[in-house]
Amino acid sequence: MPIKLLVTLDGSPFSEKVLDLAVPLATKAGAEVYLLRVNPPAHDVVQAGPNLDPRSEAERAALMGRVPPAPRVREVETATQASERMAAEALDYLRRLATRFNGLRTECLVREGDDPAAEIVRCADELGVDVIAMATHGRSGPLHLLLGSVAESVVRSGVAPVLLVRPA
Repeated sequence: MPIKLLVTLDGSPFSEKVLDLAVPLATKAGAEVYLLRVNPPAHDVVQAGPNLDPRSEAERAALMGRVPPAPRVREVETATQASERMAAEALDYLRRLATRFNGLRTECLVREGDDPAAEIVRCADELGVDVIAMATHGRSGPLHLLLGSVAESVVRSGVAPVLLVRPA
């Protein structure tokens, strides 16, 4: 039975450095690979331009003897729409990266949550993965105490061994 490898990515070039180690490791082991991206929760988002009252624009244009401009419309994306869009974008991103695992069984997963570490741990537990691979900034000192560390939280969970890559 092949090992199950969970590779976490956040969309940054920094996080993709884990692939430099994960691809050869997975290939050599003939692993099943799960690529995971955790998106933050979506909120209602304004997609374009300020909300200008078309009536006031038309009135100003009429007073100045000009043709009124087309009204600018404020496009609002609901939280559900934003979540679906972000999930689709994340899935496309992961599928592009999955091509690096030639010939291996890969699955791309997108989760949503406020706590990336908790989502990673939950996913690893649900899948029964044998190892988790992720990049880490390797912060220490006051910054680490203030911000915490996703990687540290995943390691401390004990859900699976964690292979940490700290890019130079």
